[in-house]
Amino acid sequence: MAILSVQNVSKTYSSHALFDELSITFQPNERVGLVGPNGAGKTTLLRILAEEETPDSGWVDRSNKARIAFLPQADVFEDGATAESAILEALSHLPLEEHEPLVRARKMLRRLGFDDADVRVDTLSGGWRKRLALGCHLVQEPDLLLMDEPTNHLDLAGIDWLERFLERAKFAFILTSHDRYFLERVTDRIVEIDPRYPDGVFSVNGHYSDFLEKREMFLEELDHERRALANEVRREVEWLRRGPQARSTKAGYRIDAAHRKIEKLSEAKRRSQGT
Repeated sequence: MAILSVQNVSKTYSSHALFDELSITFQPNERVGLVGPNGAGKTTLLRILAEEETPDSGWVDRSNKARIAFLPQADVFEDGATAESAILEALSHLPLEEHEPLVRARKMLRRLGFDDADVRVDTLSGGWRKRLALGCHLVQEPDLLLMDEPTNHLDLAGIDWLERFLERAKFAFILTSHDRYFLERVTDRIVEIDPRYPDGVFSVNGHYSDFLEKREMFLEELDHERRALANEVRREVEWLRRGPQARSTKAGYRIDAAHRKIEKLSEAKRRSQGT
């Protein structure tokens, strides 16, 4: 059973359509890299999946038992928070035994690499704040973690730590990242949202390198189909311009078919231009 299913979701900002009737299904235990050109709506889609934003139309089916957490690009902590108090705050809404929050918090801080549980958050570097923000979600033991550019603010050591952490993860995750090497290391499925594709999305099971190979083949096939369609339209336009003398039923069908091909070619050109 799918952990998340996006059904015919559309979202527009001002006059710019991010995606139109987008449909994607995510399975338990998948490690998904969500990619696409700038402005394609990757962050917006994550926010819709996390129920922090609503689509203009369509819906998202969520597994009733799935615990879903969202790590945005910007982290927010309470003023004066320490590493330990931040983790404890993240656990405050869960029905736990009296001693359990502190046990979980200290165990998580060790996993994150913190030597001092009382270190103030406002003294941490951006990379260590990102680690702590991640820990605040992981300590809640989610079934699915949504992450928006999790390598932002991390140095090379931090990225290496995150890669190793996610490689051992027992939960599903969907993340965005511009770091292609990071995607290659930690994901087993790549989903690209882009209006060039007939359904607005292209999905490949495998590593990022597998995705690149299959995307190239797919786009070449699309281009071949578009050029073949363009040749058909060219022939039909020439036929229309000659003005068939016999307005027979057969000729009427051909005229209708020619107009449909012209519309189909126009749509293919719009997709190839990303409009």
